[in-house]
Amino acid sequence: MLDDIISKFSENKKLDKFEFSLRPNHDIDNPFTNISLNIIGNLKQSIDKTDKSTIAAVLLDEAEENINFSYKIYSQIVDMKPEEEGLLFKARLLEILDEIEDEHNYDGNPFTDLLNFTGILTNITENKINNDKLKNAFIITMLLFETMEEMRIRNIHVPYTLEFREYILNNQLTMLHVICARALQANDKSINNFIINEVLQYISRFAFNKNIDLCFDMLYFISLISDDESAEIITSIADELKKHSPYAASKMLVNYVNAGIIYTGDDSNKIVDFTCKNINNIHLINNIVYTCLLTDDAVCAEKILEYFVSGKKITKKLKLSFYQQLQVVYSVLQNEKKYAETAKERFALGDINAYFDAVDAYTSLGLYNNVKDELHSIACKKMPIYEYCYLLAEHKEYGLLIERFKMIKSIKDTKDAIKFMDDKGIAIYDNNTNKELLHILSEKAANNTNLAQHVQSLLSLITV
Repeated sequence: MLDDIISKFSENKKLDKFEFSLRPNHDIDNPFTNISLNIIGNLKQSIDKTDKSTIAAVLLDEAEENINFSYKIYSQIVDMKPEEEGLLFKARLLEILDEIEDEHNYDGNPFTDLLNFTGILTNITENKINNDKLKNAFIITMLLFETMEEMRIRNIHVPYTLEFREYILNNQLTMLHVICARALQANDKSINNFIINEVLQYISRFAFNKNIDLCFDMLYFISLISDDESAEIITSIADELKKHSPYAASKMLVNYVNAGIIYTGDDSNKIVDFTCKNINNIHLINNIVYTCLLTDDAVCAEKILEYFVSGKKITKKLKLSFYQQLQVVYSVLQNEKKYAETAKERFALGDINAYFDAVDAYTSLGLYNNVKDELHSIACKKMPIYEYCYLLAEHKEYGLLIERFKMIKSIKDTKDAIKFMDDKGIAIYDNNTNKELLHILSEKAANNTNLAQHVQSLLSLITV
């Protein structure tokens, strides 16, 4: 009735229409990526044509509203030496730390400021690395490590301190790795010595504050840019730290640092042999592999990872991690066949996300039909029915979806399949797939009154 009234209103009228629905199936082109309406590209052109005073007014207005943003803008438009820029950011970090320390009710505002500013500094660091300003990037990164330690020293609210530490270890440690790898390629002795010295100073102050593992990572990073003289010092410090490491195979940590020293040579086969013989810790191996990728030596990374995935005694968890790394390597090497095979191996090991990679990769190679049944067999054994049916629905593999429903044997799977129909399956109208799935479920649920009634209600709903 309501639809009739609405249709009469719009009848014979040329009305403008807009699709307001935000449902996932109502796709629109993102203005940031749409070729015909590229906001960033158009913005660049517009800025070129716009009066500078207009842009300046907009920036100043934003800067007044957001003090963290003002620091970002200032660092972009003022030509500062790395040390000067470091002092600029240090001043803001100290200011925020003081605000957090003075905050007694911990309402989160000063700490949110710190996280926001850290995010800005991370963005600036990436920009500096991309523009070969490694000294600037390094100073910013080490300032954030110092901030992490300062929060602990000041006894700042423990949850804040732990959250910030986790952020730094997850992000800035990788950033330091990238900086050292780029420094290895740049081969600027002055910058290398600066980085080595500052990292050693950090280690001397904070190594024994439950930071042994972190310091070994840092030693490995700077070992990449060491010369004969600094390598000897770095090795000596590694030997000393080993005495205080709770790690059972602490000798391996020293080998980890030695691997970085070996990598500075010209023969990458040496690092492959050394790593395979002397290191079996997943974190250490992953860092060495990442170094290979950062220095455009993907073949070296491939050799190391293939050695470890071929090991007979390797655990499922380790193998999965190495396969994840291998897939990145094969992507870099543009080896589509191995990329697809690795995705299939990941899927077989229980990595649900690898299903998409495997299907897409084999489809690209024109080989999907060759492995379709194998992937389906793996999924039926490894994946919960709800997750797998959802994946099949997303890929419009309705034949396999029907086949999976026919294999249902347990009440638990029946319940999960009904949940899938509630959430996703009921909307699969193609070739009446939803009806067929529900008819299968009605047979599976025949001996359970509640489930059978639920299935019948869904059938009634789609036949209205």
